[in-house]
Formats: sequence, structure tokens, C-alpha cells
Amino acid sequence: MKLFKMSLTGKRLSLLASLFITLFILVSCAPRTSKPLATPQINFTSILVEANWLTQPLSAKELVIIDVRPQNDYKLGHIPGAANLSISQITDAKNPVRGMLIPKEEFESVMRGMGVNQDSTVVIYDEGNSPNPARVFWALHYFGFERITILNGGFAQWRKQNLPVDTKDPSQSAGNFVAKANPTRIADKTYVQQSLGKTGIIILDVRSPDEYQGNIKSSQRVGHIPGAINLDWVNNLAMVEGVAKMKPDIELKQLYEKLGVTPDKEIIVHCQTGVRASQTYFTLKYLGYGQVRVYDGSWEEWGNDPTLPLEVGKGTATAK
Repeated sequence: MKLFKMSLTGKRLSLLASLFITLFILVSCAPRTSKPLATPQINFTSILVEANWLTQPLSAKELVIIDVRPQNDYKLGHIPGAANLSISQITDAKNPVRGMLIPKEEFESVMRGMGVNQDSTVVIYDEGNSPNPARVFWALHYFGFERITILNGGFAQWRKQNLPVDTKDPSQSAGNFVAKANPTRIADKTYVQQSLGKTGIIILDVRSPDEYQGNIKSSQRVGHIPGAINLDWVNNLAMVEGVAKMKPDIELKQLYEKLGVTPDKEIIVHCQTGVRASQTYFTLKYLGYGQVRVYDGSWEEWGNDPTLPLEVGKGTATAK
């Protein structure tokens, strides 16, 4: 009997030991996390995002939302957490050439005031039908910032989906954004002059056909830069159920390649003051084009300088 009890006790101890070892193995092999994330990291994969992307539980610390609509529209309702920015805040009023981007130090100060940090992801939107978000996009990109995206369809799409709207100004701390100009993303008058007639470089005028041909006078002179081809920036957009959105990338690629505007070439984009050109810059970057510059002075500078060459009329249909 005593031997039986000792045997039973031994079996129990052996069973407990086996259970302990099994439990230890299970715990040891289980995936480990240092701490649970309250919100997932921002999955930044495209410079164009849909409204549903912003409805994810994104990290507010990393995310900066910029509303570039008129202030009155912003006050009536905006995406929660969005701060308002006027394009005039990044336009150099002191420059004799109208519409030019402000200097690096001033731009850095404006973006810090918007709460932009070096590790932020910036989302820009308007009503969906203007080139203004792309102007901010290009300015940030020119000054070395990469994590930028535009909300496709803008606030019009946001409202259409009955997503949350706020009327309060966000409370935010100053950011630590540091501007570092990238000269490969901009062109000045001299660079454009030197590029005229060069193989592999395209001057792309994104004004309306009437402006391009010289039927509308917006500067002292009318017409276009010699050899420039014309594609109005509005061709990048399409109305989708009453909302202005970017056309599908396949359609956009066909549109540009038909004109000879291909990714293997360097593209210098301009308009009247650089704003519409910024939208086409954004479009080409969205399509994966590597060599794209904005001629920031655009026709405002070229058309008011009598020493520079020009052409009037239909001009060049396609790039060579």
C-alpha cells in the first residue's frame, strides 16, 4: 500500500513536471511584443490616397493634415485635425515675378508652424478640383520632404462618404521640419533657355490652349516658349459621381505618352505662375516619372521679359 502511494505520488510529480515543461515551451515560443501599439504606424505607400485611408486609426503624432481651401470654407467644416493653410502663405509677395515660392527659411518657418516634423506624414486636400494641394506638395518636395500625399477627391469626396467633420482649430506644437532645397526639382529662366531644342528635354506648357496659342493675354506678351507642347492640367482630372478626382493611372500614362512625354525624358513643366504646373508635376510623379522640374517663374516671368524668344499659334503637337 505504501509502495502504491509512493508510486502514485511519483506519477503525479511526473505529470506536473510534464505540464510545467509544456507550459514553458508554449510561453517561450509565443510571439513577443515589447508593448501593444495604441495606433498602427502609418503605411505610406502612395502620394495619392483615398478618403478611407484617413479613416484608419493612424498615429496623430505622425500625421499632419493640411486643408488649403479658403478660410471661410475651412471654418464651416473640415476633416478632424486638419489645419488651414492659404497658398498666399507660401507665395513670395516681395518677388517681382508674381506667384514665386517663398525662400527656404520662410517656408521652413511656415511648415513648422503647421506642425510638420521630419518624420511626419503630410496629407493635403482642398475641395478636389484645384491645383492648390499640388502646389504645397511640390513646395515640400522641392525642399526635400518625401512623406507627402494628396487626398483624392478632397473634401468633396469626404463629405460624399458622410465622414466626420469638425469646426475646431487643432491644437498642435511647432514642428522641427528642416528645408533642404533639391535643385533637380526646379528650373529657373536660365535653365529653360539652355534646354531649348535639346534632345531628351521637354518643355510642357499646362495652361489652357487659348493661353498657349496667344488668344488670352495674361502678361505683356502672348504665346508660348519655343518648342513647348501643350496639355491643359485639367486633363489630369475627371468627374466621378460629381466629384473631381485624378484619372486612373493607365489612362494618364496613355495621355502623356501619346504626346511623347515619356519617363525616359526630362520634363520641365510651367503655366502662368507655377501653381497649375505643380499639379502636373504631382501627376507625373504619381506615374513614376523621375526627371521632372517646375519652372517656377513660368509665363509670368517669360512673358514679361522682351529679351526671351516666344512663339504664337498652335505650336508643337508632340514631343520629338
